[in-house]
Amino acid sequence: MNGGRVTSERCLVCVIVSVALAVAAIGDVAVAGRRDRRPGSHFDPLGFPGDDSVITNRIAASKPTAVVPPQTRGLMAAEDSVPAAIWQVQFFATTDWSEANDLRERAAAGLADTVTMEFETPYYKVRAGHFADRGEAEALMIRLRAMGYESAWIVRRPDD
Repeated sequence: MNGGRVTSERCLVCVIVSVALAVAAIGDVAVAGRRDRRPGSHFDPLGFPGDDSVITNRIAASKPTAVVPPQTRGLMAAEDSVPAAIWQVQFFATTDWSEANDLRERAAAGLADTVTMEFETPYYKVRAGHFADRGEAEALMIRLRAMGYESAWIVRRPDD
């Protein structure tokens, strides 16, 4: 009889250990999930160190090229083959409309240039300027970085 009692005590210990391990594993998953999703945090695509210089350098290094069908080559002037563009400086992006709008209003008060907020799924992007010349956009980018918007970078958009 005594042997049966030892076996049931061992089974009880095994069950307790199994439950404790399962609870610990669930706790680790919950802690890992909380670490990745802090309340109030949001993903900032411009928040990675060095991204602004990589993007700016890539834009500066690339020259816009136009693809002209072979049958029309020689018929158009070189200026006609490159679409007109405007240059802006983007200095903030978020998925939170109110945060983007508040920043747009503060920036507009401190800048003489046009400050806009545009929605491009899923981000509200705050941009300043509306220049035909890239040099003017570069000067604005330097001013914005000096104002504390370190992630400011130049955006080339087709002229509407």
